[in-house]
Amino acid sequence: MTYFSQARKLHKDLYVKKSLTTQHSTTPWMPKQDIKITSISMLILNTMPSGSGSTVVRIYKDRTLSSEETLFNGTFSAGETESSSASTFSKVILANSRITYSIVSEAAGNPGEYCLIRFTYENI
Repeated sequence: MTYFSQARKLHKDLYVKKSLTTQHSTTPWMPKQDIKITSISMLILNTMPSGSGSTVVRIYKDRTLSSEETLFNGTFSAGETESSSASTFSKVILANSRITYSIVSEAAGNPGEYCLIRFTYENI
């Protein structure tokens, strides 16, 4: 009999515990081994955005370095509280890459407050 190991899905959560005004995170998530991210989801936990425009939370790999890459943009218009990557999302991240977020735009009335960013990944 042959046994196959099933890929084990893991989660990493990042919390933005403040108003979602234009800013860059200062503490990166740095995986200690190569991983494959299979989804990124975001949830506004407190006050949802209101007014015109959108609040956009951008996820970067290696922001400000030559290897910088945008992984995902979570866009929240007035009244929206959830944003997720496509079901086909798949991105290999090498060990010690720096995963950070930036809030690159904010809704005009209220940008929203407190956001959970969840990464679903597997070790490779």
